[in-house]
Parts: sequence; structure tokens; C-alpha cells
Amino acid sequence: KKPFNPPIIEDVYKQELSKFNTQRIMLLELSHYLENYLWPNFNATSSVAHVMSIVAMVNEKFRENVQAWECFHKNKEAFPEFFQRVLNLKNERELTTTERVFYIVFLINCFQSFEDPMVRDQCLKLTSPTLWLNLGSGRLKQEVKNRPKLKR
Repeated sequence: KKPFNPPIIEDVYKQELSKFNTQRIMLLELSHYLENYLWPNFNATSSVAHVMSIVAMVNEKFRENVQAWECFHKNKEAFPEFFQRVLNLKNERELTTTERVFYIVFLINCFQSFEDPMVRDQCLKLTSPTLWLNLGSGRLKQEVKNRPKLKR
């Protein structure tokens, strides 16, 4: 196995992912780019291209309707840092239109993945308690029953 080389991620992002070429992204997904290279090498100092590459590959997994979060569970301690990096991307630099689409689609995918506790824990930090108050009583009881930590 070759050692991690950050410029490779920059090159792949610039040449393949940022152009939103679906066929090229599919090839990267088939090669398990996320599982074998991006996620294992993510850390707090990873580049914007690295974070956006992970975002793009997760979106591709959702598009293909395959397990998107499975590989993140191998290093779930890093997921909160990654999620925070995603949220702060727009503060790090100006995102292109394509990157904004990746960003928004990723957040939608996250909020539609509440069945995964790792993802749900990060998303719930972004919601307001008043949202819970506006749920119908039956739905609120069901959600509280499914998540005992919410009962207060």
C-alpha cells in the first residue's frame, strides 16, 4: 500500500469531482475512493478539497442508493469533526455553484439519515427545540419513544 499523498486528493478533486462529471464520479465510487482513501486519511487539518471530495462521494452513494455511512463507522470518532468542517466550509472560502450544490445535497442526505445515530447526533445539534414543539402530539410521542434521551 502506498503512503497517503494529499496532492492526489487535490488533483482528483480539481480534475474529476469539481466538474460534476457523473461518469467519472461513478468510477471513483466503484474504486471505493471514499472507503479506501478519503475517509481513512481524513483529519482536522484536511484540505477543503478533501472535505468536498468526501461530500461528493457520499452524495454519489445516495444517488446510487447504496450504504453511504457504513465506512464512517470504522472511525466514528472523527465524524463530528468532519461534520463541523462541512458546516464551516462556506467560511473557509467562496464555494463555486457546483460546490454549493454538493454542500446542500449532502446536508439534505444527512437530515434524511436519522436512522443512523452517528449522523442523527450531529444533525440534531442544528435543530431548534421549537421544531419539536410544532410536531403533532402522536408524532412527538413516537419520536420520544424511539429516542429516550429526548424525554424531558
